Amino acid sequence: MSSSNINWYPGHMFKTKRELKEAVNMVDVAVEVLDARIPLSSRNYDLVEIIDRKSRINRIIVLNKVDLADPDETDRWINKLTDEKTKVIKMDSSRGKGIKELKEAIKSFKGNKISTVRTLIMGIPNVGKSTLINSLNGKKSLEAKNKPGVTKALRWLRVDNNISVLDTPGMLWPKFEDENIGYMLATTGAIKDEIFDSLEVAYQYIKKLDSYENKKDINKLLEKYGVTQEEFENLKDDFNPYYSLILLIAEKKKMLIRGGEPDEYRCSKALLTDYRAGRTGRITLEKANDR
Repeated sequence: MSSSNINWYPGHMFKTKRELKEAVNMVDVAVEVLDARIPLSSRNYDLVEIIDRKSRINRIIVLNKVDLADPDETDRWINKLTDEKTKVIKMDSSRGKGIKELKEAIKSFKGNKISTVRTLIMGIPNVGKSTLINSLNGKKSLEAKNKPGVTKALRWLRVDNNISVLDTPGMLWPKFEDENIGYMLATTGAIKDEIFDSLEVAYQYIKKLDSYENKKDINKLLEKYGVTQEEFENLKDDFNPYYSLILLIAEKKKMLIRGGEPDEYRCSKALLTDYRAGRTGRITLEKANDR
């Protein structure tokens, strides 16, 4: 497969970055929301740098979507990311799991001079920020959809007497230093599907699963689509085994175009959709011990 650079940096992201540099002057706590499946690729260091300039701001990292990630890997990432300045909380914001712990962590920074803790919620697109805020608020005050780019402006919301939050649009950065970051973000749904080639991303997703020494993740995918170990091993002799696997899955699932040929693009989109929804199993794409 030929590789192509994936980038998505619409105008509202540039505007948000500029406005955020001013807004942080009013912030007491920064909550950085990461995708538990890709804790490194989902970290926007442009945002981290803005917060780093304000040493008085307290830090919390939320590993969200833990229901879709390998629980053992999530625990390893918590150990890796936690330090004396940063508390790490695992969360499934869609079900409200971890919200109580987050509220308590935010309120722990409430001193005698602060009546309301002003809290910045930041992260990449489609990482669950709006859903998290709705869970904090106990009601649906923000539109939350399972697609990137829904929130487009900064806005303050009162959660309760002790917490107000600054919701921010999901922000990426102008150019990914490593093309694999683009593939990770595309696979998990942080980038609009219209921006990238789904066949190429599905190919890279399968290649990633097969790259691990422990084969449990690639085996989950094979089992999900009814591919035997023998069938997969036979494909290894092909010039492009991961592309051949996509074609085989398309045939098995009757994803065919006119003439009975496998529909590689329909299959690729199904592979990505199933992974994002957790139907392939709880798979973390970035392993803590590989870093």
